[in-house]
Amino acid sequence: MVVYEQKVMGSVGASLADLQESVALVASGAVTTVVDSVLPLADFQAGLDKIQACECLGKVVCLPCDR
Repeated sequence: MVVYEQKVMGSVGASLADLQESVALVASGAVTTVVDSVLPLADFQAGLDKIQACECLGKVVCLPCDR
């Protein structure tokens, strides 16, 4: 959201207090992102195939260079 300067303008089923609590939980480290796998950008299609086949649990991250 930061990179594209996006804003949350509204929500269905959640209040502003819910959003503030969610942001606070992420900021405190209580909520973390689950990363299934990290792939080089050259293997983007393999990562996309993995997502489409529901063969991952968490995010599939593609990096622009080998890690």
